[in-house]
Amino acid sequence: MKILAVIANYGTKNERYLLQLLEAYRSMKHRVDIAVLSNISKDFGPDVEVIVGLPDPDPWSLPFGYKTVMNARRNDYDLFIYTEDDTLITEDNISAFLDLTKFLNDDEIAGFMRYEIGPDNQKYYSTIHGSYFWDPRSIRRRGHYTLAHYTNDHSGGFILTAPQLKKCLDSGGFMQGVRKGRYDMLCTAATDPYTQCGMQKLVPVSHLERFLLAHLPNVYLGRIGIRAEELAPQLNKMAEMAGSGRTSEPLFETRAGLDTTEFDKQYYEPCRTDLIELTAPHAQTFLSIGCGWGKTEAGLLGEGKRVTAIPLDEVIGASAAARGIETIESDFEAAFGKLDDRRFDCIIIHEILEHLSDPQTLLNRLASFLAKNGQLIVSLHHIGPIRGWWRRLREDPIMKQLNEISNFSQFRFQILSPEIVCHWMKRCGLKNINSKLLHPDSKMRYTSLKRQLLNRLWAQNIIILAEK
Repeated sequence: MKILAVIANYGTKNERYLLQLLEAYRSMKHRVDIAVLSNISKDFGPDVEVIVGLPDPDPWSLPFGYKTVMNARRNDYDLFIYTEDDTLITEDNISAFLDLTKFLNDDEIAGFMRYEIGPDNQKYYSTIHGSYFWDPRSIRRRGHYTLAHYTNDHSGGFILTAPQLKKCLDSGGFMQGVRKGRYDMLCTAATDPYTQCGMQKLVPVSHLERFLLAHLPNVYLGRIGIRAEELAPQLNKMAEMAGSGRTSEPLFETRAGLDTTEFDKQYYEPCRTDLIELTAPHAQTFLSIGCGWGKTEAGLLGEGKRVTAIPLDEVIGASAAARGIETIESDFEAAFGKLDDRRFDCIIIHEILEHLSDPQTLLNRLASFLAKNGQLIVSLHHIGPIRGWWRRLREDPIMKQLNEISNFSQFRFQILSPEIVCHWMKRCGLKNINSKLLHPDSKMRYTSLKRQLLNRLWAQNIIILAEK
């Protein structure tokens, strides 16, 4: 089998990782031709072609150079690989890719996830973080594989067969020029076969170990990513769903139609101790709306509270349930039917209302589940004066999009002022309504004066509290 491997390599910082990649390709049983894209001249030996130059004046455009190389040689190879210079693809990864591809439709591509090794010698899946999630609508079987689409298409590289590359080229999307959108420029280049060519990246959750790529620098540890054991409940849930031939819908569309993930609903939040601190001292029973992997809810459990959650979807709900949280259906009507005559001392709605077409109706319904003197806590996105000023100064295109939001069906997101939410709360019969600004970094500890100043200038949340 003839393979073309194209690697993007800036400067000399990652040279030690690049040398590991070159050694891995050289040791394979396949014939592997290697092309290194670089911004400066380099010499890695006669068997490595170094292509010097940026495809665009933008200094971050280097990775887009793989497109011209692959297009020019599309008829010369059986397999095409692109990776960043610190992401290792092994011979077993290639074998696993080829085996799974036999079972895929022509618009499906076997995908990978990246991992790093922590100081505890455990794998940490750096691909899994933030607002990305397993789409419960995508779970399917192909042969003996259980597959699902993970919405973070970036894994530092990809593999395409010659027919897949041809299909990507024929789509007209593969050769799109240098740009960025919901991903930064480096990640955009690495995800274009999936996001621009009508192809879907499917990760084999039943055989995940063979579809993991080592991110050699281990730079994301402690910042993003989850441990292998924390992913296990989600993998088990998807296996169960695939076994019964079942898919499910998410609670709502959590991705805003903007060129950023900043306003998407977060699935992997840290424990929001700042929110917990705002809960009433008498509150013992809690209802969390739109629960992700359950860190904040687990924080409440740790204080002896009883917590029920309506998760964002059935898969992420498995992680919350594994922390001991009572989860019910990821469907508002079905969940409300199960709650029926139950009442809660506190209901938390964290960055949910902006994603709903009719948030007032949800507030009305939830108010009926509050106990007497029960507390409703609503968290909203907040840009803040300093952040807004800085973004306008940089001519951030997201500010222009936010200013133009008027059609919810187009953007699946809306900016809600605290005034309108307070008005809705009053119409629900709630009282003692007040709002606060919060900075959500629970690791920060400040004096009261410093916290107030930070929140006023850089707060990312507006918190509105009300009572039954």
